[in-house]
Amino acid sequence: MKLYALEAQRGFAVLIVVLYHMYAAQDKYFTYNIFPDILALGAWGVDIFFVISGSVMYRSAFHTDRPISSWHFLKKRIARIYPAYWLITLLVYIVYIIRPELVNSSYDRTPSIVKSVLLYPDFSHPWLNVGWSLVYEMWFYLLLSGLLFLKKQVAILMLGLYAIILAVLGDTSWSRPELKLVFDPIILEFLFGLVLGAIAFNFQRRRRAVMLILFAAIGALGFYSFSSDIYSELFSGKDRFLTFGTLALVAVSISLLFEHYISLHSFLNPIILLGKISYSLYLTHVVSLSFFFKCISSLPIGSEHIIIYNTLCLIFIVLVGWIYYIAIEQPLSSKLNRLITRSSPS
Repeated sequence: MKLYALEAQRGFAVLIVVLYHMYAAQDKYFTYNIFPDILALGAWGVDIFFVISGSVMYRSAFHTDRPISSWHFLKKRIARIYPAYWLITLLVYIVYIIRPELVNSSYDRTPSIVKSVLLYPDFSHPWLNVGWSLVYEMWFYLLLSGLLFLKKQVAILMLGLYAIILAVLGDTSWSRPELKLVFDPIILEFLFGLVLGAIAFNFQRRRRAVMLILFAAIGALGFYSFSSDIYSELFSGKDRFLTFGTLALVAVSISLLFEHYISLHSFLNPIILLGKISYSLYLTHVVSLSFFFKCISSLPIGSEHIIIYNTLCLIFIVLVGWIYYIAIEQPLSSKLNRLITRSSPS
């Protein structure tokens, strides 16, 4: 069953992330910012991705007619994440070698290229800045692949215990990036996504609606309780989960609640299409944005020009993401999945 609600939610999530980075780039390239300040919260799109990832992985790991091997599960995730990511990382690294001042000038430390390629936790973000979220994704996939060695009931119990540990140790300062990753409360977003996936795939329509409304209400209450200073800082850890994470829980719950209506209305096709190419768009958008603004840096910059430039930039970013999806991500993913299927025991 294809969940158009989650596809549409991905489209919304990647759009607000793109707009967030466009908002953040205005002061660097223009004399003033034309975007509303609410776009400063656009980083919330990443949290939506995390909750969606948990929902989708529930189906892949636990809602199957036959047992799935740990290695087969992990190979499919590797084929999905790494190849398209590697190509953009290589591009960023080449630009750094040629023009180091153009790449990650805000970083305090030079990233390790090996750790960046592997999406291994480090003291800094990877060479491709947005890769930080993929480090969390890969840890979640590794966690699930390890749990697939266990019976389903035991695996779910272990995930519940892990959630409790994350809630208890969430404010602990870890000296090692590996420990910071493993015990980061942001992982709770994936785990709540698993719960939403279990609801979406295991319950009939009426009971599913009641439970999704309940989770949306819990998320809304959490966000209302902890969001008073949401503009004051960039959240991380438990603060991020209690604000952006709870709001992401609301968004995904509501999307799943209206799945039937979303799949029937063609006017949502553009946002569903954005969801389809969301991974390519997410990987390429910062590079596309920087390239576009560098290219127009010598042109006249009046108020009317800024609006036109940003409109053209958004179109350019989406176009590059779509081309990357058609030319790179989709062919690579299809070919690798065929190889994985062929090499798997029947």
